[in-house]
Amino acid sequence: MYEELATHPKLPYMTRYEMDIFKMIPDRGIACENILEGKDEDERRKITEALDKLEAKGFIEIMPDGHIIETEYGKMMDEAMSGVPEGFGAPINPTIYRVVKAIADTGSMYVKEQKVRILPENIKEAIKKSGLSKETFDKAYIAAREAKYLGRNSVNEAGLMMLKAVEALNS
Repeated sequence: MYEELATHPKLPYMTRYEMDIFKMIPDRGIACENILEGKDEDERRKITEALDKLEAKGFIEIMPDGHIIETEYGKMMDEAMSGVPEGFGAPINPTIYRVVKAIADTGSMYVKEQKVRILPENIKEAIKKSGLSKETFDKAYIAAREAKYLGRNSVNEAGLMMLKAVEALNS
């Protein structure tokens, strides 16, 4: 089981609460006590748990001296998630990733616009590549559009950055 976990490609996942904590961390880093400052005991425990999860998922690294910095993967995902609206449920999850990846793999890259466009008749091929049912694909497609990873018929810059970040995580 551990061998499979170690060799299996990792897919991104972050909850809304983890995103709120992740957004508190600037590019240059921050000390743990600055994030925990002025919080009650229960809130401190929740924040510490969220930081531990973010570190386990590869978004951040907590230094021995208590400073928190974003990893390269974390910096790319921070940039990709910059357009996600406040209060969005799970800003990045494996289903959204699979939909964006399937559309990017099926569509054509337009370098000048930095978008991957897909023709409407190729959507069926993207659904097949994603390995999801049509209903699940449609729901995730709507969620990815709301999170600003997809346009009406294209993968935009944020979606491409997310794909690049996951590629960096798994290399």
